[in-house]
Amino acid sequence: MDVTHVPHPRTVRFAERASAHDPIQRVLVVVDLRALARPAIGKAVRLAAAFGAALEFYACEDDGNVPASWAGGTTRAQYRSVLRERALARLEELAKPYRTTGLNISTAYDCQAGCHGALLTHAIRSGANLVVKDVAAGESGASPSGIDDSVLIGQLPMPLLLVRPEPWGAQPRIATSVDPCRPFERPVELDESVVGLGASLSRALGGVSFAMHVLEAPPHLPDEVVPEVERRSAFERQRDQVLALPCLLSLDDREVRFIEERVPEGIVQLAEQTQPSILVVGVAARPRADDPSGGTATEVLHRTDCDLLVVKPTGFVSQVMVTG
Repeated sequence: MDVTHVPHPRTVRFAERASAHDPIQRVLVVVDLRALARPAIGKAVRLAAAFGAALEFYACEDDGNVPASWAGGTTRAQYRSVLRERALARLEELAKPYRTTGLNISTAYDCQAGCHGALLTHAIRSGANLVVKDVAAGESGASPSGIDDSVLIGQLPMPLLLVRPEPWGAQPRIATSVDPCRPFERPVELDESVVGLGASLSRALGGVSFAMHVLEAPPHLPDEVVPEVERRSAFERQRDQVLALPCLLSLDDREVRFIEERVPEGIVQLAEQTQPSILVVGVAARPRADDPSGGTATEVLHRTDCDLLVVKPTGFVSQVMVTG
């Protein structure tokens, strides 16, 4: 295993204080024990080292894949115990080379019905500040363990980093997608979180952070044509609102990239033009029960080649939480 790219642990708390956000103190990386390649581990290790954070290797298997009995009369409970011991031993084997670099790494394993709920519950209870996972391969959008990325995008309350096999360079480019123009749909504080986390990551990784925004035409019926004067006026108002965001001062590159398009097409096109290593997007609300698509963030994930970092607004409540 190659550990040559793991930097010496050092904190970047100054970046967190500058952006007025809680520091990343605990990183949880979802490990697919059946996968041949696990880029999420390498990237989670790099982040944990840069932030001086604790790191947890977590794996989960669906209880439905465990037979009720086994040859020789072994009970289900005994078989699950064997699987647990093997899984934890494998996680410890994966973590061992990185512990020699000084990282604080723990391991955890769950085997129960529904890996989504297990992961969501564990991430909340463990106090993770960031969850890192490989992008699920295949048309189903789910990994071999059965964990669907769109479910995590809609339900994890803490930031979720979905990574691809391509490694980050020495100075990764981090794009932050901002949209302060729809305060009734998206709280302004969400842009502060998106930009703040993007700026913190760029400082931690020695990269460059910048912002981008999609300029959308005024709402209109499908058969209506918006006069060009109204379109130009709307675009100017949106530009002014974006450029007035105080949080943009924490970015490395103050020039905002704009495009006149609809969402999510505009975000996809901006990502193609700017080629970031990480694209940071905000998700304002939980997905509706009648909308299985996962929303804009899921569509952006499927249509771009960069890693995607999904951020929720402060106070976001996952559906696994009991509120009644």
